[in-house]
Amino acid sequence: MIKKKVLLVGNPNVGKSLIFNGLTGRHQKIGNYPGVTLTHLSGNYSFSDKEIEVIDLPGLYSFNSGNIEEGISHEFIIDNQVDLLINIIDGRRLERNLFLTVQLRAMGIPILAVITFKDKIKSSINLKKLSEKLDMPFLRVSSHEKDDIINLKKKIDVLVSEVSVLSDLILPLNGYEDLIHSISNELDSTILLQKDNLIEKVPSRWIVISVLMNNRDTHNLWPAWIISKIHGILEERSMDHEKISIGLISKYYEIIENVLEETIILDEENSSITITEKIDRLLLDSRIGFVIFAIIMFAVFKITFDVSAPISNGLDLLANLLADSVKSNISNKLFASFIADALIGGVGFILLFIPQIALLFLFISIMEHSGYLARVVFIFDRFLNRIGISGTSIAPLLLGFGCNVPAIMATKSINDHNERTALILVNPFMSCSARLPVYVVITAAIFPEFAGIMIAILYFTGIFIAILVLFILRKTILKGDTTYLLMELPEMSIPPARLTLSRMWLQVKKFAENAASWMALGLIIMWILSITGPKGYIGPDALTDTQLLQRTFIFMLGDIFQPIFQPFAWDARLIVALIFGFIAKEIVISSLGLIYGVSEGTLNAVIISQLSPASGLAFLFFVLLYTPCIGTLFAIKQEIGRKWVIFSILMGLVVAYTVAYIAFIIGSAIF
Repeated sequence: MIKKKVLLVGNPNVGKSLIFNGLTGRHQKIGNYPGVTLTHLSGNYSFSDKEIEVIDLPGLYSFNSGNIEEGISHEFIIDNQVDLLINIIDGRRLERNLFLTVQLRAMGIPILAVITFKDKIKSSINLKKLSEKLDMPFLRVSSHEKDDIINLKKKIDVLVSEVSVLSDLILPLNGYEDLIHSISNELDSTILLQKDNLIEKVPSRWIVISVLMNNRDTHNLWPAWIISKIHGILEERSMDHEKISIGLISKYYEIIENVLEETIILDEENSSITITEKIDRLLLDSRIGFVIFAIIMFAVFKITFDVSAPISNGLDLLANLLADSVKSNISNKLFASFIADALIGGVGFILLFIPQIALLFLFISIMEHSGYLARVVFIFDRFLNRIGISGTSIAPLLLGFGCNVPAIMATKSINDHNERTALILVNPFMSCSARLPVYVVITAAIFPEFAGIMIAILYFTGIFIAILVLFILRKTILKGDTTYLLMELPEMSIPPARLTLSRMWLQVKKFAENAASWMALGLIIMWILSITGPKGYIGPDALTDTQLLQRTFIFMLGDIFQPIFQPFAWDARLIVALIFGFIAKEIVISSLGLIYGVSEGTLNAVIISQLSPASGLAFLFFVLLYTPCIGTLFAIKQEIGRKWVIFSILMGLVVAYTVAYIAFIIGSAIF
């Protein structure tokens, strides 16, 4: 089959994910841009005689802000041999969306504009005239209608089959044409430009306009020598770059307004207040909005753990039966212990918590695709501005509920270096899904009647500590000006079931794969340390014999650190589990089963015997806040450097110990 590549590009919240899901169905995967940690979605589908790869780029408003995310997307578009750009446009906000469309059109790459939300557009659009004005094809598509998706696939098939050179779109930029033309001629005649091979990829006119239009850092878009050359020409002519930038942007919007005046007729009958606007009066209220958010999050945690409990119990029963079967059918004790204790009893533990994690991701996906998460960003902006960060920072913080690694990657869209550094450092305080198994088992054992409430308290405590530490960092070692939030709120809608479930599946699959790999490594190491000691091999009997276990390396490791945690009265084996939590937080709870030589069902009784309510409370808060896993530390190093990794480790330990000690004192007073 003939292979073709298309890119989906558009503003945030324009229905890009719906179109992507409609095209690719379940054939999706999460990937990375070459050399960076930003992720993108890719998928594929077959149509006619072609295999079409679809890549969904992050939402962009334009190529004017100078942030890293836009620069990477711009480079990705230019450097990859793309057969077609598909620009997704929200038909309800054409003026704002067409600014990016005109920029994409100027790149000289074959392009198709897809207008979404066609059933909610309050105007009549003359697509034929709009296509003529911008010299590019337009298509109306509803992601919910199969016929529309089929028509889109047919249109893509036609466009990727055509062998044609797209003509340059020359917009009448009166007052700037002479400047653009003269600089373009200089670039065209520059040998270095030919060596960079940019002329073959993109018109020099777009290079000049993009640099002139962007008076911020454009090194993310073009090689430094091009920017330096254009800046040098402006200095020679004593021209103000900022004025040129504002003037060009104004010109673009003026052209877009003129185009829309000739192609759109507003339907006055549909101009009444929408349901979304009525809902927003509550959701965006400075007081009610926070209360609604707290109620929703509490309900999410309560439903998640109450519904998933019986499913997890059933999985636990199956795991125990399988482990018992292995031990009874394999005569070699060492090999039987490795399979039953290290693999089934360890890695198998993570499967018990897939129901909770799946439900949590399901609710997060529902909130995202209904438009509610965007409103959470908005209501938090007013509060977060007071501590020195913008509302956009709440998105990476909330992503931390899933996994801290992609949450740290998501901070790339924040331009202020100090704000971004502070946000990365506090992100591990957001309770990732890997810590969830620890909460579930400990709370079920010690606080069975209030498990859901206790877990909700842990999550809210993580948010509070993150914001508190963020405030301290922004007022001390990471000072800086607050960036202000500019965003469009998507319309509230019922999230499509197929899209919501597919995103949940992708996240659960990724979590399971990562957890299994880290746990396999960590638990095998722990199993070896649990059956060996300074005097050599002890054997798997050490897993069930306390006296033998005290002679192993694993117990010695706990003894070394036990004096530090003496105030909490924690057993050495609990401390060992925390130490191995540095590899991955999932290992904390599964390692307890391995070290104590019991299944999850029996582990409850062990936990009750080893942890009082006060010491259990301290243990939970310590797990919530102490040093992040290896994967997160690696992400911190990659994003902001090694010294901040050391800072993060030390800060996490100090904060976790302090809060755990406070929790122990409060717990002792209450219980």
